[in-house]
Amino acid sequence: MASVFALGTTFCLKATGAHLRVIVSDPEQFPHSIVIVSVTTSKAYKERACVIARGAHPFVTHESCIDYKQSFVASLDELYDGKDKGLLEVREPMPLAIVESIWRGVASTDRMPQVCERALRDQGHIE
Repeated sequence: MASVFALGTTFCLKATGAHLRVIVSDPEQFPHSIVIVSVTTSKAYKERACVIARGAHPFVTHESCIDYKQSFVASLDELYDGKDKGLLEVREPMPLAIVESIWRGVASTDRMPQVCERALRDQGHIE
C-alpha cells in the first residue's frame, strides 16, 4: 500500500492554524529525516527566496512564500502519529515544479535550520 506521505504531500497542523506545510524530501527513502517547510502569505517584509503564485495550489489563495525559518525535520512515524491523532490534515499534493523551486530557494536563504539544509543536501535534493 502506498504511503499517505510522499514528496510534495501538503498538510495543515490543526493546532497552528492555516499555514500549509510541504514535504520536500522523500519519506520512502528517508523515513527518519523528512524535511518540511511552511507556506505563508507573502508580505513586503517577508523573505522572497521562493514565491508561490496565487492558485498554484488549491490552498494558495494569495501570493505566498516559503518561510524557511519554520522548516523542521520529522519522521514518518511522527507524521502518521499526528494524522492518526487528528493533529494534521493532509491536503492536495504540491506540484513537483514548486517543490523544485523550494529546493532552489534554499541557496538564497540563510534562514533554513542547518539540520534541514543538511538533510536536503545528504538526500541529493540540493547541492
